[in-house]
Amino acid sequence: MRGLLLTTFLFLMITVLLVSLLTTFIWYTLDNNNVQPQRSHPQKKSAPQSFASCKDCRENINKVLELYSGAWKKQEASYQTFRSQLSTKCHGFEKATITQTNTPVGTKLVYDGDRKRTLQVNLEIFSTFYKVGHFLFPFETR
Repeated sequence: MRGLLLTTFLFLMITVLLVSLLTTFIWYTLDNNNVQPQRSHPQKKSAPQSFASCKDCRENINKVLELYSGAWKKQEASYQTFRSQLSTKCHGFEKATITQTNTPVGTKLVYDGDRKRTLQVNLEIFSTFYKVGHFLFPFETR
């Protein structure tokens, strides 16, 4: 009885395999008859611009040079506003490096390249951190 079930199952599996192969072959041959190869049309090179079409180019270049070649002046109010916004919103100086002051034990550090991967700060890892940041205040800016 067991041998009969095994041979029947094997025969059924071989039949399903052959029918699926035959169906795939028929679809492939019928489908490929209607396919036209897609040819890429080469880009036609346009003729180089004549000098007549760019008669005002030198004038435009001179205008741009006049606008941007002047000396830049530092706008102290804008500079201080921008620096203040960076300091209050980014905390770049405090968080630029991992230190014992900005990363207490128990903090979860998230890897920059792989956001799903984290590291729990324990005492062993905490002892490898700098005690304070490298940046000394105030900076000399000009």
